[in-house]
Amino acid sequence: MSLRCLVLIPSLLAAVTSPAARAAPEPVPIVQGFGLQGYRVTYEDEAGRSISAAQFNQQAEGKSLSVFKDEARKTAVLRLSARPGAWKETPALAVRVGDAMPGLSGTLIDGKPTTLTANSGRYTLLAFFFARCAPCVAEIPELNHLQATRPDVQVVGVTFDPLPTTRMLAAKHGIRYTTLSDAKASIDPLRLQGYPTLLLVKPDGTLAAVKSGGALAGDAASRAALNDWLTRAIDGTARKS
Repeated sequence: MSLRCLVLIPSLLAAVTSPAARAAPEPVPIVQGFGLQGYRVTYEDEAGRSISAAQFNQQAEGKSLSVFKDEARKTAVLRLSARPGAWKETPALAVRVGDAMPGLSGTLIDGKPTTLTANSGRYTLLAFFFARCAPCVAEIPELNHLQATRPDVQVVGVTFDPLPTTRMLAAKHGIRYTTLSDAKASIDPLRLQGYPTLLLVKPDGTLAAVKSGGALAGDAASRAALNDWLTRAIDGTARKS
C-alpha cells in the first residue's frame, strides 16, 4: 500500500468535518505512522463513501491512500484511491530542493544507534519505507540493484518501524543496503508526502530531488525510469520543487 499525504485546502474542510463521515472505532496501523494520534479519523472508499476501519483495511491492499488533515480541528480523512500508474514528482516537503538535509537518527541493522548525515562525498538516495507498505517492499529488489550498479549513489532505507520489524523484513527480502530503523523522531519533521518516498541528496548534503508515491514495477522499464530520474537529478535537469 503506498500512501500520499495531500495538503488540505479550505475547500476540502467540509469533507473532513462532514457528519456523514463516520469515525472508525479503531485506527488503522498507519495512523500512528502519520502522527494522527489524537485526531478524529474517518475513512472513505475510492468513491468518497464513508466506511469503517475494518472495511478500509480489507479494501486497502494494492491501493494508495490519500490523507487529508485539518490540524486546527484535529480531524483527518483517510481515502482509498487506485494504485497510481506512474510515479509522481511532488513538491518539496519541509525540506526544499537546495536546502541542507538534516541528519537522521535511528538504529542500524546491527543494533547500533547512529545519526546519518548524507554528506559522504557521493549522492545518497534516502528510501523511506515501512514493512506494511506493499509498494515499499516491492522496491527492495530495485534498490538492491541500484546499490550494486550505481557506485555514484549510496542507498539508505529509512523507516519508523522498530528494529526487530526491519530485521525480519531484511531477512525475508534480502535488503543489501544500509537501513535506519526507529527513525520516527527524524521522519516526522520532514512531513513526508507519501510512502514510498525517495529523496536524492547531493554530496554536499543538500536536497537534489524528490519522488513520492507509486511503486517501482520491478521490470526493465521501471528500472530504466529510476536510472533516468537519477541521471537527470544529478545533472540538474530533474524538475525542482
